[in-house]
Formats: sequence, C-alpha cells, structure tokens
Amino acid sequence: MRYITLLICSIFAAFVLYVGHAAANIRVPVVPQVQLEDLTPHARAEVECVAQNMYFEAGKEPRLGQLAVAFVTHNRMQSGMFPDTYCGVVKQKEGGVCQFSWYCEKRAKAMIDRNILTVENNSVYNSLTDLALRFYLYTESFKDPTKGAMFFHADYVKPMWSNIRHTVQIGRHIFYNKVSKKQV
Repeated sequence: MRYITLLICSIFAAFVLYVGHAAANIRVPVVPQVQLEDLTPHARAEVECVAQNMYFEAGKEPRLGQLAVAFVTHNRMQSGMFPDTYCGVVKQKEGGVCQFSWYCEKRAKAMIDRNILTVENNSVYNSLTDLALRFYLYTESFKDPTKGAMFFHADYVKPMWSNIRHTVQIGRHIFYNKVSKKQV
C-alpha cells in the first residue's frame, strides 16, 4: 500500500511540477518521494538497465542525447519486434552480436561487476540513474526527441543498413527508424 500511495502522490506531482533541465533545455518531471530503493526488484533492474544503456551509449553526450538513448530503448520495447522489457532490449543479442555494443564489452561488464557504477563512485551514473528512474515512472511526460527512432549510431560510424530512414541527429548520434514496406 505504501508503494501505491507513493506512486499516486508522485504521479500527481509530476503533472503539477516540472523542473527545467538547463543542460539540454528539456523538462524532467519532478519525483520528490519515489526513490530507486522503493521499487520492486524487477522495476529496479529495469531502471538500472536504462541507466547503464544511457551511460555507456551517451554518458558524454548532452542530456537530450542521453534521453534519446532511453527513448530508442523504449521504442524498441514497445514495437513488438524486440524484447518487451528494457533489460531484454539492452541485453539482446542477434546472431551473437549485441544490439548495444557496450553490453558485449569486457570493460563495461567489469565496471558493473565491481560496482564502479554507484552513487559514491560515479556522479554521471548517479545523475543518469535519477533520469532513468523518472523516465521509467513517467515516460509519457517526456517528449521523444528521436521522433520514434529504434536505431542509432555515432556520427563517425558508417553502417551498411538498409530499409531505414533518418529521423534526427542529437549530439554525436544519428537516429533512424525502419521504413515500412508501404514506404519503399
């Protein structure tokens, strides 16, 4: 009951209060009472998957770029073409290839295993975990800066993708969506 009350109060607060995020000029819903520790273990793991994906894919990007990575993860989850959880999307391998390259890298796994990504050790990750929590709880309160994108790459990469269309570039990342058969 405590979690339901906290959730209801937080939802109400998110509709009433907003904080302008100066780093990227985006609006981040205020969640004054819900903390990561208040979530179920499954929900906490989902938030951590989103935070890790933002950190390793866009940790040095502007806040809008970090949010864009969260939205690509969300858009994939909602599409029906990818796993239906954030962790499933982040950890997905297709043909032995990770969909998000950092997930297969030993350095990232070592940082996670050694708890280097913690509040005490990493202020960037702490900030991204806070954003990921708000995103997880209030996704509908955010505007998707990717325009529905499900794919992205860094601007210095030249993938040989087909059947995709460019949606937007944010920071060093270029975002794409699938082209439906009707559009081809």
